[in-house]
Amino acid sequence: MFRLPTPPHTLPSIRSPSIIYPILSQEVGNALVTFGVVGVSEWRSPVTPVPLVHSLNLNGGGDVAMLELAGDNFTPSLQVWFGDVEAETMYRCAESMLCVVPDISQFRGQWLWVRQPTQVPVSLVRNDGIIYATGLTFTYTPEPGPRPVCAPVDDVMRPEHSTSWRHEPHRLNESLQ
Repeated sequence: MFRLPTPPHTLPSIRSPSIIYPILSQEVGNALVTFGVVGVSEWRSPVTPVPLVHSLNLNGGGDVAMLELAGDNFTPSLQVWFGDVEAETMYRCAESMLCVVPDISQFRGQWLWVRQPTQVPVSLVRNDGIIYATGLTFTYTPEPGPRPVCAPVDDVMRPEHSTSWRHEPHRLNESLQ
């Protein structure tokens, strides 16, 4: 993610807000970035107070991982984004939000499980397009994938299902006769 700090005294006079996109960061302050997109509606709500995220807390894991955001100035109009992937978000109160952690395949193509640590930035995006950078990242940590199939090992480990190996109990009485 990029940040372009602009001191308040050098901000240009904004005549066409449809081509200027504000990025707000707790670390840097305000910045204006031109994307050349036409047709974006004017912002009717002030961009302040800026929501602040103090901590992230992971609940669960695998297919049902939830991330809890603790901070200040949260509103129901905010969505949590992991990089460029929007997460299903639930507003709790001005200090707490929950979201569903997107699957790793959203960032790493056809990966079905995490093969190597993958870090993505966590941002808050207001429903009118204002992006609030949190300065925090979420790290997908490696997890074991499916075990490769090895028929000879399966035969040894599960002899009752195998026709290639049978254990016949040795009877002491029969062998002495």
